[in-house]
Amino acid sequence: HARTHATHTHTHTHARKLAQYEHAQCVSGLGGALGALLRFWFSSGAQYLSIKGFPYDTLIVNLLGSFFIGGVYVFIVERGELSEDWRAFLIIGLLGAFTTFSTFSFETINLIETGEIVKAALNVLLSVCLCLVACWSAILLARQTSL
Repeated sequence: HARTHATHTHTHTHARKLAQYEHAQCVSGLGGALGALLRFWFSSGAQYLSIKGFPYDTLIVNLLGSFFIGGVYVFIVERGELSEDWRAFLIIGLLGAFTTFSTFSFETINLIETGEIVKAALNVLLSVCLCLVACWSAILLARQTSL
């Protein structure tokens, strides 16, 4: 009888973990869908920002994403003010789909292959440095504010 109870408890724990995992997948998937739509709408509306072949739209998306992930990190991880559902929705889903390191990489390679070495270097320098500053700024700002 004790063995049956232990097996039942193990099965129940496993089922609960599986349900939590499936819930997190759904929440991050919803966030990802929204993030992809936001990225599409932003890129569609910001095509004029690619002045003289420089991918400003991707830079701005990655700056915004870096800034917001810094703030969200503080509220979720450091303070625990937002649940793990919000982490899955905002960080993994929405911001993961909104920002685009793959596009940044492709656009930089495209600049290199078309002989625009200075623009490629500028894209790397601005993207990395400004995104780090944006993320850190949001962390510092979020630490001084409350929800």
